[in-house]
Amino acid sequence: MNQTYKFLRNCINERIDNHIDDNIECLINVDETPCYIENPSKETIDIKGVKKVEIITYGKEKCRLTAILAISASGEKLPPMLILKGKTGKKKENILNNLDLVKDKKIFVKCQDNSWCTAELFKFWIKDIFIPYQNNIVKKKCLLIFDRATTHLTTEILDYLQFLNIKYVLIPAGFTRFLQPLDVAINKPFKIGLKHKYLEFQQKNLEEIFQNKFSLKDEIIVKFIAEIWNDEKIIKRQTIIHSFLHCGISQLLDGSQDELFNWPDLELSFNAKNDIGNIINDSENINEEQNFDELS
Repeated sequence: MNQTYKFLRNCINERIDNHIDDNIECLINVDETPCYIENPSKETIDIKGVKKVEIITYGKEKCRLTAILAISASGEKLPPMLILKGKTGKKKENILNNLDLVKDKKIFVKCQDNSWCTAELFKFWIKDIFIPYQNNIVKKKCLLIFDRATTHLTTEILDYLQFLNIKYVLIPAGFTRFLQPLDVAINKPFKIGLKHKYLEFQQKNLEEIFQNKFSLKDEIIVKFIAEIWNDEKIIKRQTIIHSFLHCGISQLLDGSQDELFNWPDLELSFNAKNDIGNIINDSENINEEQNFDELS
C-alpha cells in the first residue's frame, strides 16, 4: 500500500464530499513543535588562549515550551497557542492570560507540568482556535490535517472530533517531512526567527545582564512569539501557500497544478507518478476496503 497515494486520495475525497473543493482557505494544517525559551549562541569572542569561555545567558537555556501552530492553504495563520511549564489555572497562567495580546486572542497561553501538549490542551485548541476560525472567519466546513502524534489519536480527541462533526485527514507516520506543510516550510523559519529575536533582545540588555539585574520573563517570550508569528518577513503568506502545494494538499481539482506537487523519493506502488487528476478519477471508483496495491 502506498501511504502517499492514500493520504492524497483521502484529502481529495474529503474536499469533494464536504463541498470544500477549491476553497483552499478551508484546508488547515496543525502541528505542535518544541521551542527552547533561551537560544544562546554557541560562539562568542574572548582573549586568545583563555581556558574558560563563558556565554551570557539568562539561565533558561534548558527550559522549553510547546507551540501549537496552524496555517491554512490560502496563507492564513491561526493564532498560536503556547504551552509553558507550570500548573494549569495557577498564578503564572492567570498572569499571562491577562496580557493584552492574550486578551485580544492574538495568542493563547496555557500551562502544563512538563510543557507538553495533552489531549485536554489539544481539545482547548480545537474549541477556542479552530472552531472560531471555521465558524466565524471562513464560515464554511474546514478540513483539519495533522500527524499521528499520540495526543491526536486518543479516544478523547477522536470522539470529540466526531461529536463536533470535524473532518480530518491523518498524515501517515514517517511522512511528515514530505506531507506536512508546517514541517516542510514553516517550523524552521519560525524557530530561527525566535533565536534572532532572543539574540537581538540580549544585545540591547547586555549591561543589565552583566549586573544580574535582568531576567527573561515569560511575558517577554509570549510577546516574542506573537511578533514572530505575525511578521510577514519571517513567515510569508506565499511560503505558506506554496507549502500546501508542495505537499500535494491544495492543488486545484481540475489537475492544472499537479506539477507543483513534489513527489517524495519513494518506491510508488502504482505506475509512474500519477497526477492528482488521476487520483481523483481513481478515488471515485475504488472502494475503501480495497488494497491499494491493486492500482499498480
